[in-house]
Amino acid sequence: MARTNKQWIAKKKAQQAKQKLLAWPKTRSNEGLKREYTNPKWSTYIWFMRSWKRVCDRTSCREDPDGYRLRRKPSGGEPTFVEIGRQSRAYRRYLRRAHRMSLK
Repeated sequence: MARTNKQWIAKKKAQQAKQKLLAWPKTRSNEGLKREYTNPKWSTYIWFMRSWKRVCDRTSCREDPDGYRLRRKPSGGEPTFVEIGRQSRAYRRYLRRAHRMSLK
């Protein structure tokens, strides 16, 4: 007959509950807020914050359909765009999905 370590499970759950009480809030004030940005190709896309990173609304990844990624400055100024192109795995997945949708 297998034995379960119920005391260990109870200690683990108590520790997790304590850590949850002491942890900082994981959401920021701008989490989920949407904002429009214009990339260097003069295309405007809506971006929002997800897990501390800006995500494009149309592609649902960190790059917009033109292949640009928003980079935030450490000083908290206006973000700049960096051209990523086809380097990102999520962006390549978006391109394949968009191509399949256009063929149908």
